[in-house]
Amino acid sequence: MKRWPPGRTRFGGLFHAGVLSLVLASGGVAAQEPAQPLDPESGLIKDEAGVWQTARDHCTECHSATLLQQNRTSRDGWIRTIRRMEKDEGLKPLGDLEKPILDYLVAQYGVQVKPTELRRRRAPLRQPPVADGE
Repeated sequence: MKRWPPGRTRFGGLFHAGVLSLVLASGGVAAQEPAQPLDPESGLIKDEAGVWQTARDHCTECHSATLLQQNRTSRDGWIRTIRRMEKDEGLKPLGDLEKPILDYLVAQYGVQVKPTELRRRRAPLRQPPVADGE
């Protein structure tokens, strides 16, 4: 196995120069979008309106806030989850708090669709089936 001098790679430093140029071209590492503030106790994303506290108070009565973070779904999915918990798990109806909680869940823990997933798949091939023996 060939040993390279300290600080060198088999790429002759080109790899490091390439990475550095990519970082500089993208505006540097500091150009990343700032992270949203998290509640240190529950781990939930804080919002300016403070609805995260209402969601935390209602949702963590029976389960960990981690379930909210793991189960990303659409608005309809969150509504179905709430209805199931009301029916099967004993969650009291949220009343007027349901809309703000749903808005929070969809905004912070909704489905994240990648642009590549928005493209439609090609149409299925239209070809006759292959007959046996051909």
